[in-house]
Amino acid sequence: MRASLVLIAAAACGSPTAPANPTVAPPIDAPLPPLAAECPASYAAVAAGQACTPAADHTLSCAYPEGVCNCLAAYPCSGVAMSHEEMAALPIVWQCEPTPPAVRADGCPGVEPSGACAKDGQVCGYGDCCFTQLTCTDGQWQMTGGGCPP
Repeated sequence: MRASLVLIAAAACGSPTAPANPTVAPPIDAPLPPLAAECPASYAAVAAGQACTPAADHTLSCAYPEGVCNCLAAYPCSGVAMSHEEMAALPIVWQCEPTPPAVRADGCPGVEPSGACAKDGQVCGYGDCCFTQLTCTDGQWQMTGGGCPP
Protein backbone atom coordinates (compact mmCIF):
# COMPACT_ATOMS: atom_id res chain seq x y z
CA MET A 1 0.00 0.00 0.00
CA ARG A 2 1.34 3.42 -0.87
CA ALA A 3 1.85 5.94 1.88
CA SER A 4 -0.96 8.42 2.38
CA LEU A 5 -0.54 12.04 1.47
CA VAL A 6 -0.96 14.11 4.56
CA LEU A 7 -2.28 17.61 4.18
CA ILE A 8 -1.68 19.71 7.19
CA ALA A 9 -2.16 23.20 5.85
CA ALA A 10 -3.10 24.65 9.22
CA ALA A 11 0.03 23.28 10.81
CA ALA A 12 2.30 25.13 8.41
CA CYS A 13 5.77 25.04 9.81
CA GLY A 14 5.13 24.77 13.50
CA SER A 15 1.94 26.78 13.81
CA PRO A 16 0.81 26.59 17.43
CA THR A 17 -2.68 25.54 16.35
CA ALA A 18 -2.24 22.36 14.35
CA PRO A 19 -5.62 20.79 13.63
CA ALA A 20 -6.68 18.12 16.11
CA ASN A 21 -7.48 15.74 13.26
CA PRO A 22 -5.30 16.54 10.24
CA THR A 23 -6.85 15.71 6.91
CA VAL A 24 -5.38 12.55 5.45
CA ALA A 25 -6.06 11.71 1.85
CA PRO A 26 -6.75 8.04 1.15
CA PRO A 27 -3.99 6.04 -0.55
CA ILE A 28 -3.85 6.68 -4.30
CA ASP A 29 -5.59 3.38 -5.10
CA ALA A 30 -8.26 3.54 -2.34
CA PRO A 31 -11.90 4.46 -3.02
CA LEU A 32 -12.84 8.03 -2.11
CA PRO A 33 -15.07 8.73 0.88
CA PRO A 34 -18.49 10.25 0.16
CA LEU A 35 -18.56 14.06 -0.11
CA ALA A 36 -19.92 16.03 2.83
CA ALA A 37 -23.10 17.98 2.06
CA GLU A 38 -21.12 21.26 2.37
CA CYS A 39 -18.63 20.24 -0.35
CA PRO A 40 -18.83 21.68 -3.87
CA ALA A 41 -20.03 19.09 -6.38
CA SER A 42 -16.68 18.79 -8.16
CA TYR A 43 -12.98 19.65 -7.83
CA ALA A 44 -13.37 22.10 -10.73
CA ALA A 45 -16.11 23.93 -8.77
CA VAL A 46 -13.75 24.61 -5.84
CA ALA A 47 -11.96 27.92 -6.24
CA ALA A 48 -8.65 27.59 -4.38
CA GLY A 49 -8.08 30.71 -2.32
CA GLN A 50 -11.77 31.63 -2.31
CA ALA A 51 -13.38 32.20 1.09
CA CYS A 52 -15.29 29.26 2.54
CA THR A 53 -17.10 28.33 5.75
CA PRO A 54 -16.00 25.15 7.54
CA ALA A 55 -18.52 22.94 9.30
CA ALA A 56 -19.17 24.08 12.88
CA ASP A 57 -17.76 20.97 14.53
CA HIS A 58 -14.92 20.00 12.19
CA THR A 59 -12.63 21.03 9.36
CA LEU A 60 -14.36 20.73 6.00
CA SER A 61 -12.44 18.35 3.75
CA CYS A 62 -13.60 17.32 0.28
CA ALA A 63 -11.87 14.46 -1.57
CA TYR A 64 -12.24 14.24 -5.36
CA PRO A 65 -10.43 12.02 -7.89
CA GLU A 66 -8.39 15.09 -8.94
CA GLY A 67 -7.34 16.00 -5.39
CA VAL A 68 -8.37 17.01 -1.88
CA CYS A 69 -9.65 20.47 -0.92
CA ASN A 70 -9.81 21.71 2.66
CA CYS A 71 -11.57 24.75 4.11
CA LEU A 72 -8.92 26.04 6.54
CA ALA A 73 -7.21 29.13 7.88
CA ALA A 74 -4.56 30.40 5.45
CA TYR A 75 -1.50 30.21 7.69
CA PRO A 76 1.64 31.90 6.38
CA CYS A 77 4.69 29.77 5.63
CA SER A 78 6.66 30.63 8.75
CA GLY A 79 7.80 29.05 11.98
CA VAL A 80 7.09 32.27 13.88
CA ALA A 81 4.49 31.86 16.63
CA MET A 82 1.30 33.87 16.13
CA SER A 83 -0.89 35.49 18.78
CA HIS A 84 -4.50 34.39 19.18
CA GLU A 85 -5.58 37.72 17.67
CA GLU A 86 -3.36 37.19 14.62
CA MET A 87 -4.68 33.64 14.16
CA ALA A 88 -8.29 34.79 14.52
CA ALA A 89 -7.71 37.35 11.74
CA LEU A 90 -6.47 34.77 9.21
CA PRO A 91 -8.80 34.26 6.26
CA ILE A 92 -10.60 30.91 5.96
CA VAL A 93 -10.18 29.76 2.33
CA TRP A 94 -10.22 26.69 0.12
CA GLN A 95 -6.79 25.05 -0.08
CA CYS A 96 -6.52 22.29 -2.67
CA GLU A 97 -3.80 19.71 -3.25
CA PRO A 98 -3.94 17.68 -6.49
CA THR A 99 -3.75 13.90 -6.29
CA PRO A 100 -0.10 13.00 -6.85
CA PRO A 101 0.89 10.61 -9.62
CA ALA A 102 2.28 7.19 -8.64
CA VAL A 103 5.67 8.34 -10.00
CA ARG A 104 6.58 11.99 -10.59
CA ALA A 105 8.31 13.26 -13.75
CA ASP A 106 11.64 13.32 -11.85
CA GLY A 107 11.32 9.57 -11.12
CA CYS A 108 10.47 10.03 -7.42
CA PRO A 109 7.39 8.39 -5.86
CA GLY A 110 4.36 10.70 -5.96
CA VAL A 111 3.93 10.52 -2.20
CA GLU A 112 6.63 10.55 0.45
CA PRO A 113 8.05 7.00 0.48
CA SER A 114 9.28 4.78 3.27
CA GLY A 115 10.86 1.34 3.28
CA ALA A 116 12.53 -0.21 0.26
CA CYS A 117 13.78 1.69 -2.79
CA ALA A 118 15.41 0.58 -6.02
CA LYS A 119 17.61 3.43 -7.29
CA ASP A 120 20.52 3.90 -4.87
CA GLY A 121 21.51 7.56 -4.57
CA GLN A 122 18.14 8.90 -5.74
CA VAL A 123 17.19 12.08 -3.82
CA CYS A 124 13.54 13.12 -3.54
CA GLY A 125 12.00 16.15 -1.86
CA TYR A 126 8.47 16.55 -0.51
CA GLY A 127 6.55 19.57 0.77
CA ASP A 128 6.14 23.21 -0.17
CA CYS A 129 6.71 25.28 2.97
CA CYS A 130 8.11 22.70 5.33
CA PHE A 131 9.89 19.98 3.40
CA THR A 132 11.49 16.57 3.74
CA GLN A 133 14.41 15.26 1.69
CA LEU A 134 14.82 11.49 1.33
CA THR A 135 17.67 9.58 -0.26
CA CYS A 136 17.68 5.96 -1.42
CA THR A 137 20.61 4.46 0.50
CA ASP A 138 21.46 0.75 0.47
CA GLY A 139 17.96 -0.10 -0.80
CA GLN A 140 16.07 1.89 1.87
CA TRP A 141 14.65 5.43 1.93
CA GLN A 142 16.50 7.52 4.51
CA MET A 143 15.65 11.06 5.67
CA THR A 144 18.63 13.21 4.68
CA GLY A 145 17.28 16.71 5.12
CA GLY A 146 14.31 18.96 5.54
CA GLY A 147 12.92 21.67 7.71
CA CYS A 148 10.82 24.79 7.82
CA PRO A 149 11.66 28.44 7.25
CA PRO A 150 12.21 30.62 10.31
